[in-house]
Amino acid sequence: MILKKRVDLKKFFFDSATIFVSNGLSQLIFLASLPLLSGIFSPYQLGHFFFFISIVSVLGPLSSGRIEMALIGLSDDRDRKKIFTISIISVMIFTFVILSLFFSFTNIQFFNFLTFHNLGGLHFYIFFGVVLIGLYQIMNYACISKKMFNQIATSKLIQV
Repeated sequence: MILKKRVDLKKFFFDSATIFVSNGLSQLIFLASLPLLSGIFSPYQLGHFFFFISIVSVLGPLSSGRIEMALIGLSDDRDRKKIFTISIISVMIFTFVILSLFFSFTNIQFFNFLTFHNLGGLHFYIFFGVVLIGLYQIMNYACISKKMFNQIATSKLIQV
């Protein structure tokens, strides 16, 4: 019994190290690319890019309503599929509501501080980004529930 706990503890540390290293490498790749990006693009373009990234990184994880976190505690595959489906539907509904609100409030003077009118066509990509980040979060938690940590680490590196 004690030996089994050691093996599980060893696997836990290995899986944790895998995720930790992949997150660290992805952050290093991003930081290393910043001087290259700032040399290629103007400050105005970088401002639009980081505005896009900040909006998507806030709305993306919220889009699923964090329902996908329930995937981790479930052992039954039928329940897991139900939560998975509900999470995907939640992402689509959230994105549709945000898109509808955007089109409803675009002409209101109060929302001009968001500078959506200066983004050109970039504001349409915000909604695609929200959907993709929401779906990525769902897949990430599905992989955690099935203990597929190597796939999570690979996706973190590819995500950069």
